[in-house]
Amino acid sequence: MTDLRCLGCRVLMLVSSLGYAQSFDNTWLDISTHSGEGRRSLDVDGTSIKTSVAVRQHYRFTAAYAVQRSADSLHFGDRTQRARSAQLYTGFGLQQPISQSLQLRGSLEYFRARIGHTPRRLVYEGPVVRLGLRGTIRRNAEWTLELNHVSAEIDKQLGYRFDLQYRFGRQFAVGLDHERVFDTRATGFFVRLYLSPGRT
Repeated sequence: MTDLRCLGCRVLMLVSSLGYAQSFDNTWLDISTHSGEGRRSLDVDGTSIKTSVAVRQHYRFTAAYAVQRSADSLHFGDRTQRARSAQLYTGFGLQQPISQSLQLRGSLEYFRARIGHTPRRLVYEGPVVRLGLRGTIRRNAEWTLELNHVSAEIDKQLGYRFDLQYRFGRQFAVGLDHERVFDTRATGFFVRLYLSPGRT
């Protein structure tokens, strides 16, 4: 895992050294709803709020908070509880267009997750490395494809995320995404507000 994190950091530094002009918005806030299948084949649904704040040309801060729920139950000894989890992600990222319609991007984040309810609640945390591409199809349509590696005390896993969004004007967009992380596969719908006046 140490080698993978080192490789991720080197790729992020390489991204920042490329010389193309920026052509993507990297300051935004979105709210999403999703549903899918989680650990132990539980059906889950949830909501999340995410933000990205561009700092100068190539850098950004990232943060996200997500809550997942399930109508199914988990058994803890002689007790049964509804499955529920909450995750918080914070970190920083680098991005660099490699053409007018394609951007190389990556991030290094730290997450903390809670599963279940007290006093049987599980808490785990660890780093997340993300590497991927972001591109435009037409002027108002964009896609993102990312690989992620999550390393926590209980597990280490490789996952992915793909989204497709359509923009209405300069500041408003809607989209669909599909993600696999920590044995959870979920498909969702999001609404995004771009907070910068133009592409940065």
